[in-house]
Amino acid sequence: MNQGINRLFIGSRKSELAIIQAKHVSKELSLFNKTYQFSIVTIDTLGDLIISKPLYQFSGNPLWTKELEKLLIDKRCSIAVHSLKDLPTSLPDGFMIGAILERLDPRDALVIKKGLHYKCLKDLPEKSIVGTSSIRRIAQLRRNFPMLLFKDIRGNITTRIKKLDDPKSPYTCLILASAGLLRLGLDDRIVERLESPILLHAVGQGAIGVEVRCDDIIVQDLLKPLNHMPTFLCCLAERSLMSKLEGGCSIPIGIQTKFDGNLLKMESIIVSLDGTQSVNSSMSMEVLKDSDAIKLGVLLADDLIKKGALDILYNIKALRDKDTQIKMTDGNIQKGFLTKETKVKLKMKKNVRNSSKDFSEDFKKDFFSHSGNNNEDSGKKQLKSVQLAHNNEIVFNKQVFLFKHLDGNRRVNTQGTSKDIHPIILALGLQYSEFKICGSNARCIFMLNSFKQVIQDYHTPTGTTLQRHLQSYINLHIAHLVSSRPLSVSMRNAIRFLKLEISNSSIDLAEDEAKSLLIKRIDRFIRDRITVADQVIVAAGQNKINNGDVILTYSRSSIVEQVLIEAYQRHKFFRVIVVDSRPGFEGKECVHRLSKAGITSTYLTISSLCYIIREVTKVFLGAHAMLSNGALYSRVGTSIVAMIAKDNNIPVIVFCESYKFTDRVQLDSFVNNELGPTNKLIDITYSNCYNSGPLSSWYELSNLKLLNLMYDVTPAKFINVCISEMGLLPSTSVPILVHEFK
Repeated sequence: MNQGINRLFIGSRKSELAIIQAKHVSKELSLFNKTYQFSIVTIDTLGDLIISKPLYQFSGNPLWTKELEKLLIDKRCSIAVHSLKDLPTSLPDGFMIGAILERLDPRDALVIKKGLHYKCLKDLPEKSIVGTSSIRRIAQLRRNFPMLLFKDIRGNITTRIKKLDDPKSPYTCLILASAGLLRLGLDDRIVERLESPILLHAVGQGAIGVEVRCDDIIVQDLLKPLNHMPTFLCCLAERSLMSKLEGGCSIPIGIQTKFDGNLLKMESIIVSLDGTQSVNSSMSMEVLKDSDAIKLGVLLADDLIKKGALDILYNIKALRDKDTQIKMTDGNIQKGFLTKETKVKLKMKKNVRNSSKDFSEDFKKDFFSHSGNNNEDSGKKQLKSVQLAHNNEIVFNKQVFLFKHLDGNRRVNTQGTSKDIHPIILALGLQYSEFKICGSNARCIFMLNSFKQVIQDYHTPTGTTLQRHLQSYINLHIAHLVSSRPLSVSMRNAIRFLKLEISNSSIDLAEDEAKSLLIKRIDRFIRDRITVADQVIVAAGQNKINNGDVILTYSRSSIVEQVLIEAYQRHKFFRVIVVDSRPGFEGKECVHRLSKAGITSTYLTISSLCYIIREVTKVFLGAHAMLSNGALYSRVGTSIVAMIAKDNNIPVIVFCESYKFTDRVQLDSFVNNELGPTNKLIDITYSNCYNSGPLSSWYELSNLKLLNLMYDVTPAKFINVCISEMGLLPSTSVPILVHEFK
């Protein structure tokens, strides 16, 4: 839609305020993008259509966003404009906030009926009726003004003001958002702006949020100039607090944030529906980047929880259950009675929270009290197990049945090997089998450099030609490498290149000239397809890193390391989270290199991923290969990282040189994979702490089998973009490039 004709459609609700906000976004986009034409598409949302029902009864339902997201899914628009306070903290899969525009006054405003001359809430007489549909406003104002009554009022701002001014209406005043009145040019109706300690505003109030598809990289780039960083950081802190407390439009969470230099001051309050109970807290912290804002929001939420916020929130949720009733008569919310069962549940939750510290202490005692017992018998068992591990027949019998077709657990025996195998290939095969050389690029470069030496030392037998005999000679060496460890996709493509170059060698060239030319072409392949390709990818990749980003990467990828280090050397300020897993723990080397380069890094295992993912802004992944169906074939665990990122609307960017593209199609990790050494799962040969462990003699347990898969397949739908030396590509474009290279 947004390519070729340079036209973008902006989705909006049909209300007057929504259209004004959409036009504002269109105007701002036009200032920075002269080559695009922007048009507005409008639609009614659930909240627009059902105006007779109070907002608090829509708990958990997306009132204002679902229909606009449907437009995005159908690609009838590329951008959806929302009042940020209407956007849930957890967006559906495939969507993200592309920008948050500069915030107008976030405070609530008092609007008095025409003809009345009250100047503030304190002036209102007892039992005056305040019109509002917001539980947050009702709860906070009931706490401060118990003599007032509150009555639901729905409709857009203009409609509500007309209802207020109707002489027959019961309303004395309305509570509305100041920003909405300002945008509609109705600021002259504002009598009083309400703030702490009277009334704290809603999360995101006053800001415009722009929602886009996660896979629409072009539109995301167009929106970057519109993002107002102070507003973005304030709203990020507010939304992280609400996410931690699991609040929404129907939960009375009040918030107030304000920057004082780099110091972000944040205050929040949670009030029970009847206004009789409340918990409030405030906190200040220097906020320079996204992770700082998120941290502040989470810390403030934790403080509210410590003070009893969850009791109020649990009570509010319980009041919506069938065990309770909420009655709203003449604006009075009457609290129902909790059943005995509900009270017990709340008490149990409270006890669990209060005992968490004791649990932590007991856990530490249990964890650090274990000590290993080394004895002669365990040493003999270990030796016997290691000896058994070298027996290929037993290894095969201990394989998981579903994966018996895969190659793995190989042991290279140089005795009996053909005398025609070059010594450098023998040494390389041994290093491959012992996993001393890992990584697609490293394995490929070592192989090609070894083949250079093989070609250099090669002599064509009499009675044949170099083009014919060298092919079969190289095949002999390839077979030995395959017997050491299955070839990677990069190695297979490099071998295909080498064989083609050999077959295309001119028969008119002398042997030395032909060998010299082949060696130069191997050098050129390494230079063009790996070294220079990596430089191009690094240049493009570092542009995807913004100040304040929190980049998550998994295991270790040399190209991802280069991207991160290059961005840091260009004085970009960001943080890296390295996620790792057994048995290889390759991420340790990655985090060591990044830390040595000066990059602030965090290291954790994949089991902690769900707890840290909310801090992440982008996920960078390396690739073993990109398959023809757009799937990513990479270190096992990669698919878990990508799926969790997708579930949290975090863009996943894959870095892959085009020589790793393959025409192979794979839908799962079973049909084709590689089995790693099973002993690495229990560290028998690598760590003494397992010498006497329960699995040290696992080969003797007839009903126990170990499985160490090396790779997994990540479907294309979990990948936002693939960056190669050919540019930024959707992963589904891989087959086109594979066809071109053929």
